[in-house]
Amino acid sequence: MIQSALDVSSAWYQVCDEIRSQTTGLTPSNAVWIFPSLESALIEVSFLLADREREMGGVRNVVVYPRSSDPSLESLASYLSSAGLDIRALSEKDFADSGVWLQPVKASCLLVALTENDRFNGRVRNVDGVLDAVSASGNKLPCLRVSFESLAYRKTKPKPFEILINVQVNGVAVVLMGDRFRLNPRMAPFSMTQASLREFMLVHALSNGTIDRDKIEEFESILPPAFRPVFAPGDSRLLDRAIWIATGIDGSFLRDRILQIIERDFSASKQVVEIGLGTLSGCWGADADLSTGFAIADERRQDWLRARGMDPLEIRGTMILSSRAIEVIRTSEWQKVIGEAAK
Repeated sequence: MIQSALDVSSAWYQVCDEIRSQTTGLTPSNAVWIFPSLESALIEVSFLLADREREMGGVRNVVVYPRSSDPSLESLASYLSSAGLDIRALSEKDFADSGVWLQPVKASCLLVALTENDRFNGRVRNVDGVLDAVSASGNKLPCLRVSFESLAYRKTKPKPFEILINVQVNGVAVVLMGDRFRLNPRMAPFSMTQASLREFMLVHALSNGTIDRDKIEEFESILPPAFRPVFAPGDSRLLDRAIWIATGIDGSFLRDRILQIIERDFSASKQVVEIGLGTLSGCWGADADLSTGFAIADERRQDWLRARGMDPLEIRGTMILSSRAIEVIRTSEWQKVIGEAAK
């Protein structure tokens, strides 16, 4: 058992070192960690920051984040509140006005947490003003930036007091730390099996960190009439996924039909063709499995989507296809596959 734990820990450090060495702009002073889920990354990093503050005799205990922007931040706020920290949950409008809330709390603020984009549909949030204000505050204020853009960690270098958390399609979270942080991981080196580490490195090795954005827009343009794209051309969104709503058709039924056709006519496997849904979706860090990752009931997920204005039928019909899946077969072939599945 002890040997097994040591093997897992050693493999974890090797993977983290390899990611750092292959990521543009990172140096040995930029720590790189990986976690099985966003939630586990947020909790470990936040508690490490809180413990560091306490060990240094500091008094910072305020945590600021935008309310309802992502369920993971709500879960984090609950954990930190139970640990005695002062949680300031602001509306997205108030959070964007950093000139109002930052000045009164910057001397007592332990960290600011935010999501740069939407985990479900990929809509990009305008957080540049907040990031600039926090960086310019002069208080060495840690900022946790969460992004759901696939492979963003391959092209982004954190500022000295930033911690970037990038969530992959399968839910794995890659953490890049600014060069001013000196933190030692606790649970992270033992949180992933050697098999899951190998799977992650396979995806990492197969990708050069770039995404063909034109292919995403081309794919959405050829969808059948019953499939309505969520975004119009030119919308501020992530182009690492295609997303549409199947009008009057159950998304899980269509996903099963699409996977059956692909396995019948092509050599692609279900592991490569990742299709997320409004109900069970890899974007929740669960690999379509309620027992891992986000680990809350499907109805709770739908509650969160409904609270953001989505109709239950829209949730049921929403489908998400990763850029990696789109590249498996030609766009013209995808058109035939989806057309047959929708009959």
